[in-house]
Amino acid sequence: MNKIDGAELVAYCGLYCGACGLKTGQIRNAAQALDHMLKAYNYQEWAPTLGEFVPATKHYREFEGVMEWLMTQDCEGCPAGGGNPGCVIRICAREKGFAGCWECTEVDCDKPQQEIGTSAPIAAENQQRIREVGLKDWLAEQAAKVEEGYSYLDM
Repeated sequence: MNKIDGAELVAYCGLYCGACGLKTGQIRNAAQALDHMLKAYNYQEWAPTLGEFVPATKHYREFEGVMEWLMTQDCEGCPAGGGNPGCVIRICAREKGFAGCWECTEVDCDKPQQEIGTSAPIAAENQQRIREVGLKDWLAEQAAKVEEGYSYLDM
């Protein structure tokens, strides 16, 4: 990527990592808070015994494994190797030598929809805005939005 301050916070698809609950630790912190509450109420002891009345609790031990994983989540950001290593967008951008989709001229590419689904429209808007104002100014806009409290979790 270019040597632009904050460039490590833009994913290949055009999403801003600084607004991602995984990158900012919001998901990890929420999981840790929930884990603290569940342990305070001793869920690990009695929840599995409710399986006859609340079938989902039969899988409480599996849930605890997922919670352990969530409580350690930390993402370096896509450019630094975070995220899905098999992401078709990342692979495509790297193969083409691009910092991201916004550098590509391919029309009607379905990779964003295929890879990030409901976030694809936001990524497409971001890509267009990066083309319009440049990566440096777009990053400044995104940082300002996040400073004001913006997060992808709010969507």
